[in-house]
Amino acid sequence: MIEFNDLLAKAEIDPRTVVVMRHQPKEPLLRKELRRLALEDEQSIIDYQSSHGPRTEAALLRANFIASFVADGSGRALFIGLYAIERTETVSCNRWLDNPRLRMLVDMDTRPPEKREMIIWFHQNRVETFFSDWKGRLCVGWPPPELSWFRRAERNSLPILAIHDEQKLVPRLPDWDQLVFSWSELKSLPRRHTEQLESWRGIYLIKDLTDGKCYVGSASGRDNLLGRWQNYSKSGDGGNVLLKDRNPNSFRFSILERFSETADPRLVLNCEKNWKIRLGTRDPHGLNAN
Repeated sequence: MIEFNDLLAKAEIDPRTVVVMRHQPKEPLLRKELRRLALEDEQSIIDYQSSHGPRTEAALLRANFIASFVADGSGRALFIGLYAIERTETVSCNRWLDNPRLRMLVDMDTRPPEKREMIIWFHQNRVETFFSDWKGRLCVGWPPPELSWFRRAERNSLPILAIHDEQKLVPRLPDWDQLVFSWSELKSLPRRHTEQLESWRGIYLIKDLTDGKCYVGSASGRDNLLGRWQNYSKSGDGGNVLLKDRNPNSFRFSILERFSETADPRLVLNCEKNWKIRLGTRDPHGLNAN
């Protein structure tokens, strides 16, 4: 069976110079966000793995490369990329966290932060010549123990389990009538999802899980459903009076009826009125003020 070290050898990279990492945050939102960023914003991934605890620092100081993966279920890992450690820099922890993209990721981690004044900053660049087109497609086996999230490549066997036809970091958007998004998920929709939502006009439902009350709205303007939902992702209430005093973290967004991007806006508005009547979402039974 071909192993990851065989790929390193083919690229004339000594496994003794490589630390292999499998990112697997415990927080579901951070875990999901890392997969999206690995596909769409590689610099954020580089920033995220630029600093580590003392034990990992010691291993990286003896390495030239980081081979990055994300967890893909028990005993499996998806390839993100191979990164060359260009230089190191000892800086204050506060300076490292000055990066707003990195701060966002750190804030998603609910574990108490490690109290350190100084850290080693590992500056990295992707090795573009190392199987870059296999990002999110190359799946390797991750030997036990699962909690051992970083390894020295030469001491471990990482068998290649699959090379998928398409990337598996971000799943395809489910069928429109099966979509359910939380408010926090609207803030970081993957690009392959936003492109689809941008092409749909439709009637949407917002359900508040705290009391089950619902709001029916329509989207037929700029950027269609994407544009309307992005408005909610920023404001929480989308400018709707009866949503203003509610906690958007309890909202769930779904689609009641979908139209093409060329559908007549008048048709969409008429259907919206019909759904309000059928579901009884007007005040006081629901969250529609009109």
